[in-house]
Amino acid sequence: ARQALEHVRTRESPLGNLIADAIREATHADVAIINGGGIRSSIEQGPITFGSVFKTLPFDNAVVIIDVKGSELRKILQVAESGSRSFASVSGVQLKIMDDLHDAKSKDLNHDGRTDPWEYDMLLDVKTSDGKALSDKKIYRLATIDFLTSGGDDWAWPMSQIPKERFHFEGMPLVRDVFVDFVKAHPQLPSPQFPGLDPAKPRFQFVKAAKKGGKRARSARGGKKRRRGATNAGF
Repeated sequence: ARQALEHVRTRESPLGNLIADAIREATHADVAIINGGGIRSSIEQGPITFGSVFKTLPFDNAVVIIDVKGSELRKILQVAESGSRSFASVSGVQLKIMDDLHDAKSKDLNHDGRTDPWEYDMLLDVKTSDGKALSDKKIYRLATIDFLTSGGDDWAWPMSQIPKERFHFEGMPLVRDVFVDFVKAHPQLPSPQFPGLDPAKPRFQFVKAAKKGGKRARSARGGKKRRRGATNAGF
């Protein structure tokens, strides 16, 4: 690596972005998502070795492709970026996210009689990387990992809303192998094509939402208002 590739879970992650880029490039997907907790270590400046990749991606998570409608993709991103399990890294989209949950709307999505942290909607806007709004009825090719599609990190409800025939598991590689191939193909990371963080085109923009009154958002335990980065960081 030309410089250290940092992984953080409370804001946009340079290393997380690159891993999401790797998944998206390998699968020719429109969008890629990987959870913050699936990435366990930053990568130091210098040669990227298989050992350093294994330390960063120690789990045998396989890539999964899902054909999703734009409306479904928005719900997936809503859960992924709720802050309940840190923030997921993305490729192919640009997101506006509430800076905290003070005025976030919530809904008992899975009808279990309570509102859990992942059911607060912090997502204000979603655009594709070329600046276009999501089309609710358009089908997008989403690449992610089997840990998430099997319900990990609070994804059980959004995954249950998508017909099983739109999931593609067969012959999919491990994320770790995808990233190794990506590093081999792009040895000078970060690069102009894959900068990790691009200040001119951030993938996350944290903004203060306009106050509309109503109840303050509370955690499932009835605690105080949750702020960005103050929640279960990927566990």
